[in-house]
Amino acid sequence: PNPEAWAEEAKKARNVVAHGGKSGDDIRLQHAITQVVRAVVIINLLHQLNIPTSRLKSALTENQTLRSARRLAAEFWPLAADGTDEHNGDVVDDV
Repeated sequence: PNPEAWAEEAKKARNVVAHGGKSGDDIRLQHAITQVVRAVVIINLLHQLNIPTSRLKSALTENQTLRSARRLAAEFWPLAADGTDEHNGDVVDDV
């Protein structure tokens, strides 16, 4: 998935809601943003608890919540065909 594109969409959605607007018509997009935010928080909390990186990576495929968020992120914010983040050109290490 493309983390920069996801972060931009999450920021836009947050700004709309925070400033009294409607969150948008695309409920699947809103669901994807919410699920990926949830997964990012979970992974960061586990990282702060010093869970090994190898275990965090395996959790992304073994845990249903994290696996679903990973699938949604790849669907809504895919990487460029060459494996780079289209936003800034960085090569992204796929888990």
